[in-house]
Amino acid sequence: VIIYATGFDNHRWLYPINIVGREGKVLANEWGDDPQANLGITVPGYPNLFCIYGPATNLAHAGSLVFNSECQVRYILGCIGAILENDCQLMECTEEANAEYNERLQEWVKQLVWANGSTNNWYKNSKGKVTANLPWRLVDYWQWTREPDLSQSAEESRIADTHAAGIALCASRQSSAVSSRGIQSRNTLFLSCDHFPCR
Repeated sequence: VIIYATGFDNHRWLYPINIVGREGKVLANEWGDDPQANLGITVPGYPNLFCIYGPATNLAHAGSLVFNSECQVRYILGCIGAILENDCQLMECTEEANAEYNERLQEWVKQLVWANGSTNNWYKNSKGKVTANLPWRLVDYWQWTREPDLSQSAEESRIADTHAAGIALCASRQSSAVSSRGIQSRNTLFLSCDHFPCR
């Protein structure tokens, strides 16, 4: 397990870590100052990457970031447990689930004062879009993160591909099929899986 404490720069998420996912995509380039993660935790194209206090998980109203982080850790442990229980190697969010979650999130955010055009705050990115705050009640977020939803089964190497929790759990019992290269340099974490059969 590798844990990085990245400090605070609201518009440079995960900085200064350079995270490279499938097909050599760099997360910082994909996100820019408009980061999106399903539940603020998982990102499509970046298998086995789990964020704590990720995009749109800051609390600007009632609640505790400790509680919020505990929800995220419980969800992540559920994902890791599913990987181990199913003898798998990779888990990632689906594009569809990520898009659906973030569209719903922005619809809620637009109703709040944070997004009002007359306000200027650190919650907003360079385009005026709120990317920092969680707009829902913590009890709702707690419910959504209680456990990964792996109920939809699929054939071949994809065991589950759900929209509710946005998880693709990929099965392979051949560790040589994965080209995962750990730490390449001081600030670079590679999660490349170019040869993995589940794409």
